[in-house]
Amino acid sequence: MQVNHLKSAITDYIRNVAFPVLNIEALDDTSCVVRLEDADVKFALDPRDESVSSVISLFDAPIDYRDDLDTHIVAKAFAEVNWYDQRGDGNKEAKIKTEVDNVISLIRAIRESSLSGRDLLYFTLGYNAAYTDFYASGDGSPPAR
Repeated sequence: MQVNHLKSAITDYIRNVAFPVLNIEALDDTSCVVRLEDADVKFALDPRDESVSSVISLFDAPIDYRDDLDTHIVAKAFAEVNWYDQRGDGNKEAKIKTEVDNVISLIRAIRESSLSGRDLLYFTLGYNAAYTDFYASGDGSPPAR
């Protein structure tokens, strides 16, 4: 089963991080959640191309402002986080390790910053709105004012 592979691979890769992992739980056949003291990180394996994606939910945000945030978008708020794309060639283990390494770097940056979960939610919403507006014009040019 893929989830057992995903969960065990993530368990192996995340074992030596400098922050405590409370639990790693399988959600279904292709996803699992890593529970930390201050966040949940959900990993999902796409069986079509064996790419791995992740979202993070930060507990410091008020419940009304807590949501699953795409980690690759949240990473854009931090210049020091180099987000490596793992969707290209490579085996499943390499893709899982790349995504886990990306998330570990992001979590460290979040913890070292003064940005709250609420701040990062608004950053993500603004990024998504700007991205949509930019490409909604049809030719890739910014929308007319």
